[in-house]
This record gives sequence, C-alpha cells and structure tokens, in this order.
Amino acid sequence: VMLDFTNDIAARLEKLFPDMLIQTFAYEYTEEAPPPGTIAPRKNVMIHLAQLGGEYYGVTKVQRDSLRNLDHPNNRGALEEILSWGRFGTPLKMWDYWVLYDQRCNFPYTVIPALAPNIRKYAANNVCRIFAESEVLMGSRLVMLRNFVDLTNYLGAKLMVNPDLDEEAVIADFMECYYGPAAKSMAELLLYLEEAMKSEPANIGKVGIGVRYLTPEFFAETEKLLAAAEKTAQNDPSILERIGQERIPFDEAALDLQAKLSLPIDRKAVVERYRANFRKAFERYASPGYAEKYSKDLEQHLELIGKRVDIPERFANKRVFDFPVFTLLKSEYPSCTIIDDPQAAGGKAVKLGSSSKTDAEFHSKNLQFGVYSPAAKKFHLSQTVQRDAIFKDENYHWYYIGRTSLMNDSLIWVHWSWRLGLKCAGTVYNPVLPDAEYGIWLSIKLEGDAYAPGSKNENAVIVDRIIITKE
Repeated sequence: VMLDFTNDIAARLEKLFPDMLIQTFAYEYTEEAPPPGTIAPRKNVMIHLAQLGGEYYGVTKVQRDSLRNLDHPNNRGALEEILSWGRFGTPLKMWDYWVLYDQRCNFPYTVIPALAPNIRKYAANNVCRIFAESEVLMGSRLVMLRNFVDLTNYLGAKLMVNPDLDEEAVIADFMECYYGPAAKSMAELLLYLEEAMKSEPANIGKVGIGVRYLTPEFFAETEKLLAAAEKTAQNDPSILERIGQERIPFDEAALDLQAKLSLPIDRKAVVERYRANFRKAFERYASPGYAEKYSKDLEQHLELIGKRVDIPERFANKRVFDFPVFTLLKSEYPSCTIIDDPQAAGGKAVKLGSSSKTDAEFHSKNLQFGVYSPAAKKFHLSQTVQRDAIFKDENYHWYYIGRTSLMNDSLIWVHWSWRLGLKCAGTVYNPVLPDAEYGIWLSIKLEGDAYAPGSKNENAVIVDRIIITKE
C-alpha cells in the first residue's frame, strides 16, 4: 500500500520535476520488499531501507547484527532483504547503524571491520546513498561512546566517497596521524578487539554486555595495550586524551563485571579515571551549552556504575535493566528518605518510615505497589501482598509486581500511600516498541513491629533496587 501510494505521487511529480527522486522508507512494517511480479518502485522512487539491530528484536522479522559483515551468518536475512530491493534496479538508500542502542552500559565493541565490506556490498546492489547513525551523545544517554568512534566516522566517510579504497591503508594513516608515537599500541588494541568479537556467535546488539569475549584475560590484555599506548605517548596531552577516551568502554564494563569476573581493579581509582575521561569526551562532542547538562547526567551515571552489583542468578538469560533505587526517588515527603544501609545493593536505599498519621495506621495495611503513567492517567497494574505472605525477617527480598507495558513517564509506586515513587521507565521505554511488556521486580526490606512482630526497629518499607526485565 505504501509503495503504491508513493508510486502514484512519483508519477504525478515526474511530469513537473523529471530529475527528482521521491524517497520512501522501507522500515519496520514496510521493510520487506514486495514479491516479484506484484509491484515495483517506479524509476524515480528511491527506497530508504533501515534495518534495526538485534537490540530491537521483536520489532521486525529481520534483526540485523549491526556490527557484523553482511556475509556473517547472523545477517543472512538482512542481506537477502537488501538483495530483494536491489533486484528492482531502482535507486536504493541505506540507513545504517554504526552504534548499539538500548544497552545497560558502555562496553568494548567496534563496527570498523564491517564498514568496507558492507559499503562495497551496498554499491554492488544499487545503493546510491548512505545515511549512518553514529552518535556519541544523545539526550541523557551516556551509553553510546564506543571504541574508536572517530576512526569509525573517518573511515566510513572516506569509503562512502570511494568504496574501493584500501581500508587498511586508511586505518594505518589515521592511527599514525591521530595517535602519533602511540599508533602501534592503539592499532594492536583495535586488532585485539576485532579478534575477540569473533568469539561471540550471537547477535551482539541483543546480547549486550553479556558477550562472551569479556573475560578476565580480555581485560588484562587490553589494559596492557592501553598502558603501553600511554607510556609511548610522550606526555602529549592531546594524544593522552584520545587514549583516555578509548578507556571509557573498557572501564565501565570492568566496573559492571568486576564481581562476576573477580577483576583485580581498584574500583575507586577506575571510577575517577572514568569521570575524568568522560568529562573530556563530552567537552569535545557536546553541542555548545550542553556541557553542564552532561556533567549532571555523568554524575548520576557514576552513581549507578560506581555502586553496581551483580545481577542475581534468577535473572540469568533475561534482558535486564537494573536500577539502584536511591537514584530514582521522586518524593517530597519527609518520611521518605535516602539512607545508608550496608545490606542494600550499593550501600544505599530509600526508606519510607513514619508519617503525619499514626505510625500504626500508616503501616497496618497490606503491602501494595504498582505502575502508573501521569500524562495518560493510566494505571498499568497494581499488586497487593497480603500480610501473611510478606517476609518478616527484616532482610531484602524480591517482590514481583507483574508484567506490563510502560510509557515514558511511568511511575513505580510502593506503599498504599504512594509516598514512595520511583521513576525509571524513561530509560527502559522504547517508542519503537510502545506495546512491549516488561517484568518488574522490587527488592524490599520490611522493618518494625508492624511487619516483623517483636521488632524494636522503626516501622518502615525500605527499597534498594528495581530490576526490569525484557524476556
């Protein structure tokens, strides 16, 4: 229907503007090429094909492994889709993705090995234009700073002009000019990363930081290469800054995986190095006037990664969004406070204690929680746990709210008073998948005689963590 509509417009405009191309998207529900013998694009219609990566699995029939060569087994469907559109012989434009979206945190990866073969494949199949998404910072997302982004954009731009360039010569020239005396170590780092990525058979966008190449040996070897590069940089501040930027995905991944992999890192020192390198990065890339905004975003991001703990085993094999609650608190009530708690994940939690009402009344009802979106005035779900079903040992336990779709402003509320409100859905909500459903779990500790008979503690509902899963 979309192609028929576009063809009709193109036929009318051709009479007035014979040299004009009319563009329409092949994206999501219009992504598949029509079967042979049905309908074809007119000669003045340019199809703009955008293939979402594995991080958006479930949106389309084909999920491309964005970091791989189109000849990789994971990209059979994506390649066939391109060939199907190319068979019409009409102009084709590609919307490429050189960055992964919807990730929990930065981790080491690169698209560089795929650029030259893919751009050549495009050129051989009637692709006359390429648009590439290769952002570094976008909105409040600080998890898009991947390795060798400047080389990626430089090499990609050069190949768009001339797909037949010797990519290895372009890379070598860039390394020499950009890293100077540290070029050899940085080239070795790139090669090591490329080889490591080959050990992951799954779609990297879908697996995210769970990729199997992030091992203790990987972090030890990449640290050697980065240290060697810094040593040979001869104290040149520009070169050291560029090397420091490459540390960002390695450092964040190491902080995230430290406990799981028993990585021998000084966590405080790595966080400080990460902060310094990231500040320089957004000073370089952020638009004028955005430095202060990104500085605030960075500090909140550091609160998350600096206190991140292991994902519980029960959430293995699930796509997980993990939030320490103290970074999410949305409450104006004095009875709701952030506390230090050695039992809590990350050492902090949000406590809802007594209120202006009598303490007995405030904590006498069943435990309640749910999800609500203020803008749409939509109750997504609510859950009640009867008194005889709560945990009474004054330790943290996981409570499952249920599965639901979310909106950008969705609020997770805890306690019947709604005085403990937590906002994290904006990080999880994906407008491309507005009906996607997520499982929502809360880590809660109940204290005081109202919940644990005989306890001398103040009556309180304490939350330290939210985990949202996409299965």
